[in-house]
Amino acid sequence: MSLAMNGGAPKVSPYKTCLTKEDLEGAGAFQKDESCTHKISARTPTRMAGSSSCKNDQGQTRGDFEIVAASPETIVMKTTSKGSIAKGGAVDMRMEVKGRWASASCKGYDD
Repeated sequence: MSLAMNGGAPKVSPYKTCLTKEDLEGAGAFQKDESCTHKISARTPTRMAGSSSCKNDQGQTRGDFEIVAASPETIVMKTTSKGSIAKGGAVDMRMEVKGRWASASCKGYDD
């Protein structure tokens, strides 16, 4: 999506999901799309970084991500992605996601 499509301004969209400790220990949070591959390049107790590549009949993208536990109850994820869409458009996306601890279980969250 280009900024021109968005009026030149960043878009803020609330989104609710749940990640477990097991999701973050494996790349489980990223394995929901079979057209994508993910590689973890760095992992510590408070940081995970890597890259992803996606290709399907809609187009292809390649990007990098970093997830940092800013505190025991908050995370910040930053991603960049570039590629192309099958109908001729270019993709150049930068995204920042902020998350917080909400519950001891994922009960009630849609994955």
